[in-house]
Formats: sequence, structure tokens, C-alpha cells
Amino acid sequence: NQVPAHCTPAPQSNMPAAFVITPQGIRRDGRAGHDGRELDVHLERGDDAATAEVSLGGTRVIARASCALGAPDTYRPNEGSLRVKVDGAPRSRDDDAEDDPTIIHEARRFLERCYRDGGALDVEALCVVGGEACWQVALNVSLLIDRGNALEAMTLGAAACLKHVRCRVATGTGDSVQLADVDSVVPLPLPLTRLPVAVPVVIGPSCRTACVDPDCNEEAAAAASYIAGLDAHGELCFSQSCGVGLDPESLATCLALAKTRAKQLHSYLEQMCKEADETWRQERINLVRNSM
Repeated sequence: NQVPAHCTPAPQSNMPAAFVITPQGIRRDGRAGHDGRELDVHLERGDDAATAEVSLGGTRVIARASCALGAPDTYRPNEGSLRVKVDGAPRSRDDDAEDDPTIIHEARRFLERCYRDGGALDVEALCVVGGEACWQVALNVSLLIDRGNALEAMTLGAAACLKHVRCRVATGTGDSVQLADVDSVVPLPLPLTRLPVAVPVVIGPSCRTACVDPDCNEEAAAAASYIAGLDAHGELCFSQSCGVGLDPESLATCLALAKTRAKQLHSYLEQMCKEADETWRQERINLVRNSM
């Protein structure tokens, strides 16, 4: 995670003490540059809906994906739709600083670009009856507390609930489309082609060390940042850098660090989804048995 020395450093006056890296590459909270904070994702599923609660360090996010049958757009009669809404609670940092709406806009832009416009969600497969009925997916992400790396937490929550949600099987033609009972026919997952998550990497004022999962102090003190949108296979779906100029070698270093982080996130998410699927299955079995 060492950035090449020829990365353009920030002026000495712009080097806040908040971004502290020891010569051994240890951050002020004891983590190495490639280490993340404690992560927890809690998943719940209802009929045609799923919720993901994400805790990343002190950052808290809740995301919800829901599906409803509706009429397709006149200009796209054979496609379903995805509506993305992202918001943040007032003073989500839980201190005297005012919220920065930039992170909300970045999260919405990432989700719309990757899932709606980039094809991560196959909207054609959401069509039930051409010109008559389709699945309309609503994705709502709320930032409750921002203690750093909110973009990663929000996009991880979005990916989690989109992966966990199930839609009931729709049958019929024209105006007679009906939804199968969830206890009779197993509901289907969304037609996701990939599952991108945004992984930010920040670079300290000395341009010596790149770090993943920054807290809010490291974000504020960073000289530069790089955001990589990566799926479970490490394929790049989104890329953005800001701050001091990063040369190609520095960008390659950041991307390698982001890929390692993304692999860990997707592995964790896969495990959480498997456990949540099993919990949901057992709950449905118990519900059916108790109704007999």
C-alpha cells in the first residue's frame, strides 16, 4: 500500500495531524493501510422486499429494496425499472459539523450509473408481459451516522438488499397477471448481472501511504482519494479520483488495494446472504407447520 514517491505531495500547511501514519505504516487507530474497521450486515426479507442494516466502524446505513408490479414505460415497453433514492439524516456525523451533501450525491450517482444505466440489473428480465406489466424495483438507502467511509457502507447496503430480495413468480397474460403464493412457489431473485460496491482509497498528505476504509478524520485530512467500483470478480465498473494529481503508477497501487478490499467485502456479503437465506427458509417452514 506504499504510493510511489513521485506522487505530488500536498503543501506542508495542509497536513493535519488527523492523518497519522507511523514509519511502520500503522494508522492512529492501530490499523494498517489495508485493514478495515469492524463490519456487520444484518439482513431481513419480507414479501417482495428486503432490508440491509450496515454497521462499518461508527458509520450506520440502512438500505431497502422492494419490488412491485406496474405498467412499463411507454418508450420502453419491454423493460422494468429501477428507482434509486439516497438520503442522509440531519447532522449524520453526530457532532457539530454540518452534513456534506456530496456523499449523498456520489452514492446516488454510483448506484444509478452501475445498476440502472450500467446493466448490473437486467431491466429487460424484469418484464412480465410486454407493454402490459413489469417489475418496478425501488432502492432506498439512508445514511444514519457518518463516521467515515459512508460511500462504501451505502453501496454495500444497496448491494446486500438487492441480492437478498426475492420477487414472487408472476403468471398470466395481459391484464390477468397474478402473483404466486410465496409458500407454493419459491420466489425469484432479481436478475443481477454483477454486484458493484464502491471502495474508496485515501492517500495521506505525505503521499506515502494509501489506506482503505478511512474514518472521517482521515477523509478530511487526505490529500487525494480514489474510488473503485468493483464486483465480486474484481472487474472495474466505476472509477474516480480527486485531490492532488495521481500518476498511473499511483492509481495502480490504489486499484490493487481496492481490489483486495472488494474481495473481502464480497466474500463477507456472500456468507451473510447464505445465512440470511437459511434463516428465511426455516422461518417459512415453521410458519407453514404452525398453520397446519
